[in-house]
Amino acid sequence: MLFHFLYKDVYTRRAKVYTDGLNYLLFHEGMNEPMWLWISTMCEQDDMERLLQIVLEQLSSFPDIKIVVNALIGKELIALSKEKLDLYVLLYKELNVYLCDTPVQPLKKDGFLRLAEEKDIAVIVKHRLDEVKNLNEYNRSAADIEEAVRASIQRRNTYLWIDPAQKLITIACIGYEDEKTARLEGVYTIPGFRGHGYASILLYEIMRRMQQKGKACILYTDSDNEAANLCYKNVGFKKIGTLNGLHFKK
Repeated sequence: MLFHFLYKDVYTRRAKVYTDGLNYLLFHEGMNEPMWLWISTMCEQDDMERLLQIVLEQLSSFPDIKIVVNALIGKELIALSKEKLDLYVLLYKELNVYLCDTPVQPLKKDGFLRLAEEKDIAVIVKHRLDEVKNLNEYNRSAADIEEAVRASIQRRNTYLWIDPAQKLITIACIGYEDEKTARLEGVYTIPGFRGHGYASILLYEIMRRMQQKGKACILYTDSDNEAANLCYKNVGFKKIGTLNGLHFKK
């Protein structure tokens, strides 16, 4: 079997990761939300049949699923899911894959970086709920979001940019970390402060910390989100590929 069960408790108690040492599949089986599947690297063609079998087995159990895969697997899944499972693609997005090993310092901003703490959970959940609403992530409940936020804070993976008046301005998380890389996600600036470089300075400070640990940073972003793509490029991220974001529904 190409992928074997690795461990639980990645993001929540309902997450599972499978790996063959190079590729990682994350199945997030939230009670009230679609399942996400992440494949971090390209698979060899010989591995495709087994990989698709795993994905199709999961699709058979979930009527509403979101998947992020490379383009080759995405095309195969679209064809096979319709043919075998009577699923259709509700949403299709192209995601840019960015890598940064040498961060570029943006313009300095008043404020400071700190790790999120238990006292920050309520305000972070509030802003995550606003973000989810804007993205039409209608299946994510407040309880699911709070669970994910609490788990990330406990892992010391959530970073905040705080202004001199102690107001939260920008949030970002490290969703995955290994010996060589750290994947940034959940970058969110509070409305009213956007377009002023706060996300850039927060990302730079996080990347600088990762660089000191000998790690490059990666992230995925919607190719249609011009503001986000420009922000990432300005702090040293370079596009290294694309992924497909697919939302299947019965």
